[in-house]
Order: sequence, then C-alpha cells, then structure tokens
Amino acid sequence: MVLLISSCLIVMVCFYPFHPVLLYRGIVVFEDQEYYVKIYSREETVGKLNHKEVRINGQNYPLAYIKIKEALTLQNDGNVYHEVYLKTKLEKDLCIENNKVEVQFSLPKTSLFQEAIKKIKRVIYEGINKE
Repeated sequence: MVLLISSCLIVMVCFYPFHPVLLYRGIVVFEDQEYYVKIYSREETVGKLNHKEVRINGQNYPLAYIKIKEALTLQNDGNVYHEVYLKTKLEKDLCIENNKVEVQFSLPKTSLFQEAIKKIKRVIYEGINKE
C-alpha cells in the first residue's frame, strides 16, 4: 500500500504542470530620455525573455519592448551574458536612476518530466556535435 501511494505521488509530481520563472536583479537606468530596467542575461536564456508582461518588485507591468546589447563575459567562468534593456511604464517611485529592482519572467507551463526530456535531448545533441 505504501509503495502504491509513493509511486502515485512520484508520478503526480513528475507530470504536474507549473510555470518556471527566470529571476534577475536589475537596475533602473536613464538613457535616451527614457527609463529602462537593465539586466544581464545568460546567452542561452535571452531567447526566453520575449513576453508581453514582466514582474518588477512584485507588480506586473506590460512590456513595451526589449533591447539586447552585444555579448560580453562578466566572470571568469566563461559564460556569455547580454545586457538587456526592458522598456515598460514604471511607477514614479521606481523611476530613480540606479534603483535596484527584482525582475521576474514567467515561462510557459511545463512539468519535471518534460524538463528532464529536454535536458537529455540537449546532452545528446551536444555530444553528437562535439564529435
């Protein structure tokens, strides 16, 4: 009985849909007579930032557009990052240059099983391309 309950629980956890979230810490910058939120995003996650809405400091804001700058390496770990400028209508209390903000992007629904399959495919694809 315990085995049946635990296996049902494992199956439910693996297939339960959830929204993954990308979290960033950004700063408010004033450039070209407008306020932007600037974040640094890894090269592999830049393509996932194409949403119509962004959550800044716990509040949802409509996202007007995203401006992506050239690639750069910030740390010695070899990861490539992009400067990303988010244009949205910020509230007056956030429109302070160099103001630190927390930025969240909700990704489409997925499950642990789907994420595991994607990771396995990526590892296989990278292994084939190395040869």
